Amino acid sequence: MVKWQIRADMDEIDLNAAYGAYLAVFSIKLHYSGSSRSFLSLDCVEEGKLLYYHFKKPFSNLDIGLYALASDRDIHHLSTFIGNHKLIDVYTKHGKIMLHTHFVSPNPNKNRIQ
Repeated sequence: MVKWQIRADMDEIDLNAAYGAYLAVFSIKLHYSGSSRSFLSLDCVEEGKLLYYHFKKPFSNLDIGLYALASDRDIHHLSTFIGNHKLIDVYTKHGKIMLHTHFVSPNPNKNRIQ
């Protein structure tokens, strides 16, 4: 089984070749408060502040493709993508967020009116 590991941004790896045999194994690219870091230092973490987590639907954009990671249902929604997509972008944000749906993720089956 594949084990947890932290890779630097410059490490090149074919994720489909490495994880293709494992349907439940994938990589997370963490975007911490607006930046992508290869390693998150504990000095960067602000204690006592609310931290929101979202993932970006593969092949989507940040305007319509962000989904909350706040409940088991949200994690299940994320898991529907990892069989075919081995890299998931996860975004964090301190304090207030502009999405009103953080604790109630949008239903992916509903149509969006632009």
